Amino acid sequence: MKHLLVCIIILNWNGKELLKGCLSSLFKLTDYPNYKVIVVDNGSTDGSVEFVKKNFPQVDVLVLDKNYGFAKGNNLGIRYALKKYKPKYILLLNNDTKIIQRDWLTR
Repeated sequence: MKHLLVCIIILNWNGKELLKGCLSSLFKLTDYPNYKVIVVDNGSTDGSVEFVKKNFPQVDVLVLDKNYGFAKGNNLGIRYALKKYKPKYILLLNNDTKIIQRDWLTR
């Protein structure tokens, strides 16, 4: 079975504490083998960017200069993913999501 590339975009604004659980569970429990994670940071001031870069170096962090809101922040992340990775699929994931099932992305 061919595993097509999925880019997972997580929009964040001052959600460092939420990102800990989200990214930890994502990398611990995701059994799908072909995905990239992009955190789009909407101008956070809580150390979110530094936290992700230090603890999850496999994550792309797109740092925005201010909070562009939900729609534009996600659109900028999608544009980044399409240009850099040319994925077959894009998945938008909220930063307060905790993965609880290994095959969530495979399904």
